[in-house]
Amino acid sequence: QFTLEEKSLSLKIMQFFSNFIRSGNPNYPHEFSRKAPEFAAPWPDFIPRAGGENYKELSVLLPNRQGLKSADCSFWSKYIQSLKAAAADKAKQELSAESEEEDGLVNPGLAGEPG
Repeated sequence: QFTLEEKSLSLKIMQFFSNFIRSGNPNYPHEFSRKAPEFAAPWPDFIPRAGGENYKELSVLLPNRQGLKSADCSFWSKYIQSLKAAAADKAKQELSAESEEEDGLVNPGLAGEPG
């Protein structure tokens, strides 16, 4: 009830998973099925840096792609950077306030009192 393309795709995906389970590498070759004489393009390495976000598209040809949903996730990348910058600024302000207290520039009697 399945087409030849669907059967081939199924065998290729099983090969990738079987390889990964046996060796930790989806590209590690070993004999698995006589029904899949040709194999797909190697599973791409994921490298956690710019330009390394490769993935395998699970379609008939199993092409390698790059940057899945990167446009959708750009908000989070920018948001995290702005949070880090704000935290760094706050830390600098706190350090500056502490050094002013230590230098006697701030009235110690008022520094810790509630407003």
